[in-house]
Amino acid sequence: MKTLYIGDQDIGAAEMDWPFAIQTAASLKAVSESAQRVDAVLLSEKIWYREKPESLLMLKKRVLKENGRMITLLESESPEKIDRLYNAGIDDYIVEPLTRSKLLFRLHKKEPNEHAERHKLLSMIKNLKEANEKLRNLSNRDPLTELYNRRYFYTYLSEIRLEDLRGLSIVMADLDSFKVYNDRFGHLTGDECLKLTAGRIRDIADKFGAVAARYGGEEFIAVIKNRSDTYVSEMAEEIRRAVADIRMNANGSRIPGVTISIGTARGTPVKIEDCHQLIGQADEALYKAKELGGNQVSVFQPEERLTVLDIR
Repeated sequence: MKTLYIGDQDIGAAEMDWPFAIQTAASLKAVSESAQRVDAVLLSEKIWYREKPESLLMLKKRVLKENGRMITLLESESPEKIDRLYNAGIDDYIVEPLTRSKLLFRLHKKEPNEHAERHKLLSMIKNLKEANEKLRNLSNRDPLTELYNRRYFYTYLSEIRLEDLRGLSIVMADLDSFKVYNDRFGHLTGDECLKLTAGRIRDIADKFGAVAARYGGEEFIAVIKNRSDTYVSEMAEEIRRAVADIRMNANGSRIPGVTISIGTARGTPVKIEDCHQLIGQADEALYKAKELGGNQVSVFQPEERLTVLDIR
């Protein structure tokens, strides 16, 4: 068993007849970069006290064998010293005077370094949490547009405390004649158009405090809580204008953009089934807007059926 002692005092290795070789160094700097790995490192209290924990950690990585131990000599024991040793990653300590039996006892202890094990466990937990968060985020997002997907949207609806709501609004949006657009300019251009559209919807939804998702194909959906019809209509109209302003290019040439039709519905749901009814009403308003020529916003009104906002 090879041991390295770092300190400026004589530990009496010759007198105590160590059954293994002990190398010595006056300081951390004096330990050669090419030093052979050892089974244990002994530090004098003076050396340990003045060195930073990072320096001790680097020394452990550089000269200790796997499962090697770093042990500090203490002139006296105190809670403050023990706390500092623990935080510095020291594996064990020996209160002076150093004896052959004390050292052999420490070197042959088999329990793991609690500090290192705890640090390793915390690191694993942190990495696992981060990985789970990434997976959860990926599972909630549409891979093309990076908007929330339909599954997450329904999960979000199911978690709303409906009893706390003064009103819930659903906004449904669908690109006009998108199949014709795809067939004319190709699916790559169509995908780029979907991504640009989604970006505009996301930015505006964030601005108005709504949660937006890709509902499927070229259809999008958003939900907003406790806002008036006027507020929601303003958001929908801003989305309509933003999509109409998208400029598209294909093969280096400018090509026509797209327009979008939007339907909104507002209600005060008392159960989750009412949310599905609101979605149906917003969808009805959306297709009424399409029937009237597209590129407009329709508001579902239960009494008057539909009101169309033709702001162009």
